[in-house]
Amino acid sequence: MPKRHRVDNAGEDEEKVEGGNGVVRLVHDDRLGARVAIKTHKHHDEDGLSADCVREIVLLQHLKGHHPHIVSMEELLVRDGVPSLLMPCAYRPLDEYIGYPMEDESVQCVHDHLVRATRHLHAHGIVHRDVK
Repeated sequence: MPKRHRVDNAGEDEEKVEGGNGVVRLVHDDRLGARVAIKTHKHHDEDGLSADCVREIVLLQHLKGHHPHIVSMEELLVRDGVPSLLMPCAYRPLDEYIGYPMEDESVQCVHDHLVRATRHLHAHGIVHRDVK
């Protein structure tokens, strides 16, 4: 099981993105001295965990360090009894590339990273429904 910490030192949200399963806050963590992503699942039971959250924790722990283009979970955070996953912040979200001209080499590089990461997931029996 990952380390558990209380989140008291995360700075103000730099950005907040809401998806189908949860909310991701991008913040500067003073303790780590870095920008991080904190994902909180929308649906959780009285214990604070949902089946989706447990499944994601197990998969991320299983895959940790296996592939450079698959984000890892560094810590399991708890705030007001609700668990959140702390992950390194990706250099640049994929949606920031969409709609802007890119050099052919950059397009190929992003494509190759996505294909390699997806292939790695599939080789481990995982189908990701929300690649970003």
